[in-house]
Amino acid sequence: MNCHCGRGLPTAEAHTLLLCKYCGAAWTGGYKNWKPYKADTYNGPVLKLFEYPSGWRPKKARPAKRQRKPREHGTRACYAAGCREPECKAANARNSLEYKRKRLERVKEHGIPGHVDHGSYSTYTNWGCKCTPCRKASNKMGRKARARRAENTRLHGLPEHVQHGTVTAYEAHGCRCAPCIKASLERRLDYVNKRIERERQSSAS
Repeated sequence: MNCHCGRGLPTAEAHTLLLCKYCGAAWTGGYKNWKPYKADTYNGPVLKLFEYPSGWRPKKARPAKRQRKPREHGTRACYAAGCREPECKAANARNSLEYKRKRLERVKEHGIPGHVDHGSYSTYTNWGCKCTPCRKASNKMGRKARARRAENTRLHGLPEHVQHGTVTAYEAHGCRCAPCIKASLERRLDYVNKRIERERQSSAS
């Protein structure tokens, strides 16, 4: 047990008053029980503390905690620190897209690594696998997401960033109002007409 001054070291039996020879405090036993010594209130034995033992040194004081520099907005590090400002979210999105692009380039060159399991949505999205099990997993995840968005639309209406009369509102959010149904029908008709035109061109050639 060191004295609170950090220099004295008591080594005596119990019921013996220990004095720090550097600051004069008295140890009464227990953890950090150093009190100012008053000779007129204690008449028991007194033992002065000795010098540091050979090779022993007190622990160094813990350095003061450094003040962390404020992070710059618009960086991936600021987003990782918990910031959700628009510029930080955009920086994180750019970083994620760049990382995904490099990963897909490695896949094209070396193929999908052996530790990656097929038949999962993450393999389809992150590794660009288009095998049948991965496609089925992606379709299943898409159906769940559309059903969840449709339920939210039924309870709370369309989100603010989605407009009525669009294909997105009809397919992604399950809106069945007249303008959204009309937009979906127009897109289907346009797709059918383009397919018929391609078939005519292929047959003519």
